[in-house]
Amino acid sequence: MKQESAFQTVLAPSETSTIDLSSLATGNFSFTAGPGSTVIRESLLGKLFEALPLPALLIQRSGIIAFANQACARFSKEYESIIDKPFSDLFPKKESQARAVSLLEEVFRTRRPHTCECLLDMRGRQIWGRMSFRSIKVSEVKAALVLVEDLTHEKAQLRTERKHNEELRREIARREATEKALRETEQRCESAIKGADASLWEWNVRTGSMVCDNRFSEILGYAAGEVRQHQDSWRKLTHPADLPVFDRCVRNHFTGESEHVDVEHRIRAKSGDWKWILTRGRVVERDDRNHPVRVVGTILDVTEHKKNRERVRALTKALINAQEKERRALALDLHDDVAQQLWALRLFLDPVRQELIQSRPDLCVSISRISKQIGDLVDVVRSISYSLRPSTLDRLGLETTIREYCADFSKRNGIKVDFFSSSMRGLTLDFDTEINLFRLVQEALNNVKKHAKARTVTVKLQGSSSRVTASIEDDGKGFAVHKEIRSALTQRKMGLWSMEQRARLLGGKLRIQSKPGRGSHISGEVPWRSDKNGSEKANPDS
Repeated sequence: MKQESAFQTVLAPSETSTIDLSSLATGNFSFTAGPGSTVIRESLLGKLFEALPLPALLIQRSGIIAFANQACARFSKEYESIIDKPFSDLFPKKESQARAVSLLEEVFRTRRPHTCECLLDMRGRQIWGRMSFRSIKVSEVKAALVLVEDLTHEKAQLRTERKHNEELRREIARREATEKALRETEQRCESAIKGADASLWEWNVRTGSMVCDNRFSEILGYAAGEVRQHQDSWRKLTHPADLPVFDRCVRNHFTGESEHVDVEHRIRAKSGDWKWILTRGRVVERDDRNHPVRVVGTILDVTEHKKNRERVRALTKALINAQEKERRALALDLHDDVAQQLWALRLFLDPVRQELIQSRPDLCVSISRISKQIGDLVDVVRSISYSLRPSTLDRLGLETTIREYCADFSKRNGIKVDFFSSSMRGLTLDFDTEINLFRLVQEALNNVKKHAKARTVTVKLQGSSSRVTASIEDDGKGFAVHKEIRSALTQRKMGLWSMEQRARLLGGKLRIQSKPGRGSHISGEVPWRSDKNGSEKANPDS
């Protein structure tokens, strides 16, 4: 009972007194102060220490480890090698060493128990331990009992939990930020859609179901729920002439040829009128075979915008036609009036020169010089007249006119121009197509002369069953396309703009490809209409 009482006392000593173990220091026990000379042999005290469930160290007043019980073997099999070594050697970190030594001194000085947690090195194995310091007295000699509890596993778990909690906090914060950004984005999208007066739709490609918001019904004049939510209803409302274009646009997006669906088409309103809408969409879900499953997009009523564009197009066409009419009138005046009068003046000077050959040879030389200058001036006037309105366009057609113009341009400017044409025979083009394609080539060559510093230009005219393409390629200095277009608009340079407008008026498009130092390539592609009766050519300005 005395041993058990003492055992309990060691585990839970008084907070204010030193544990007196003198009564247990019997048998072969020997405790002699001094470095390396402390030995605990078989004794009741030694057996008591061995019976402790926790690893225990007995530290002398000098700071030397006097004893380590067998429970220390759970830290290291070589635990006995720490006996007779300084207690401070157990701490691999200086700050832990200083703290533990300070607590040990505090225990010896105040006889109060203390506890600390730090990193220990138990002969090659580092552990995180909780050390409980207790003051004891053996045979009137003060010592310290240090109980060591291994917290390594708990610390690892705690670090893992802290790391997990920190990751969890970061994940929660990230999700909250994402949700907030998503809500803000949704609000902005909703505001933008409302501001744009657009309608939202979603299409399930597998089932054919289509879900549209109420704005879609409002655009067409239907009540909510009156239009069946299915692709068949959509197709029935779409203008038959626009279905092939719509289907091609959707197919190109499904196969990856385009990033999204973007097509203008007509759709029938409840009143029976046709409305122009702009349909845009994108695949947002595909199956394992990369087949589209779900498509979402918007619908925008562009009827008024379309009408305004048609008005602008009609106005532009009227302006260009007025310009062509003025050019034709000016060309006729130059050719039939100015050129004829200059030619008549030259003919008048010839007999005068003949009469003065004998009497005034000096005047004959001057008259001959004047006559030649008048002839050159007649050629200039006729060239200007031809540029304003090529007379061969009505008589010989587009191919011959462009060929002759290229040859004349090369002769006048010293720039080699190669002209090629294919599949143009048998094509009878209307006057609008011919004059606008000629102007496109004319303006492109004029730009080459002014800006390109090219040595060679290639002009091609190519026809097909439905379209005519005129392309002009040069080996000049080239230019940055987007920058040049912006500069042309701000500086009111109308060349590129005029070419683009002429192509659009004919229902075609203009492509401009160029890079600094790599020349330029301009291509205008327009649909052509047959002019079988020649009525437009006969009276193109009516």
